[in-house]
Amino acid sequence: MRLTVAIPTYNRNEYLLRNLPVVLEQLSPECSLLIIDNHSDEPVADALRDLLSRYPQANIRIVRNLTNIGSGANILRCMELCIADWLWMVGDDDAVTSDSVALVLRDIGAHGDCVYLNYCSPHFSRAESFTTQGMDDFIRRMDSYSNVLFMSVGVFNLRRILPNLRFGFMYAYSWAPNFATLLASLNSDGNSGSDGSDGSDGSDGRCFFSTERVVDDECQVPVDQQWSQISALMGRAALLDIPMSAETRRELARKLSEKPALEYIVIVLALTAAKHQTAGEALYLYDQICSRLYYFDRSVSRRLRIFFYRWMVRFPGVGIPMIKIVFKLLNNTRIVRNNNLDQVIPTDRFARM
Repeated sequence: MRLTVAIPTYNRNEYLLRNLPVVLEQLSPECSLLIIDNHSDEPVADALRDLLSRYPQANIRIVRNLTNIGSGANILRCMELCIADWLWMVGDDDAVTSDSVALVLRDIGAHGDCVYLNYCSPHFSRAESFTTQGMDDFIRRMDSYSNVLFMSVGVFNLRRILPNLRFGFMYAYSWAPNFATLLASLNSDGNSGSDGSDGSDGSDGRCFFSTERVVDDECQVPVDQQWSQISALMGRAALLDIPMSAETRRELARKLSEKPALEYIVIVLALTAAKHQTAGEALYLYDQICSRLYYFDRSVSRRLRIFFYRWMVRFPGVGIPMIKIVFKLLNNTRIVRNNNLDQVIPTDRFARM
């Protein structure tokens, strides 16, 4: 089997019913479908029974977890249970293009020596394709952490990443277990050197970044079904603990802090504090995120913004109107690019893990 399209899912059967037909129409004898049901309220197998019955020849496997193990662990289950040479994980709410499987199979053939293939999305494009070699080069030339993190545009060489799956479980708290596993796999042997370097010259950790798109659209998921940005930001800096050189760690830290803007973090925490009357909790989260995410950014402007915004989180009644004014002043500048501030709604950090 050359390729497995794997979909980790939890309580989103309606999106599966909408998006799966495009995938099913493209399945061939060298391509299978794997669905990991993270113990949804309605079993995925029951919800999809009629749809899947229309494709009796397709190689389809549905695995239901005994309990909800969390989104990160469910992603890693896709890697663990894949039996093909290559793995493409697709979000349950993402619609793939009608020729995506053929495109991925073509690139697998052309770039079979790579560890990872990355494509564009409806929200990100690149002018030209390129190939990186090793962890240092990958992080230096990575044109968007958000796009690499976006699961549905990444295809993994299973033989190359599976020996490093332990890094994914170790750094599942980062909310980026796929990224952690990938970084660890860009070392030649998956081991770090005693000096804190990557332990190799990275000569065979090749990754291909394509200008093509494999995802057509992303559904507008209701707020109560979205992941918590604050939880993701709390864990993101854990990726910096992965063995790498000091220079590479600093470069990765810069890219991890590019999005979302600090102002977005402030408004979410201020709104949360106002809604739940938990300014102390919001302040704790703010301090933790800033100390982790901006550790390497010692610029005066960054330090002043962190200090100034802290009071907005501490006193949300005054802070919310002020941060909205700041957003309007900074909008469409290099500092802040967000026109949807009024649509920001605080969510329960642990409602969907």
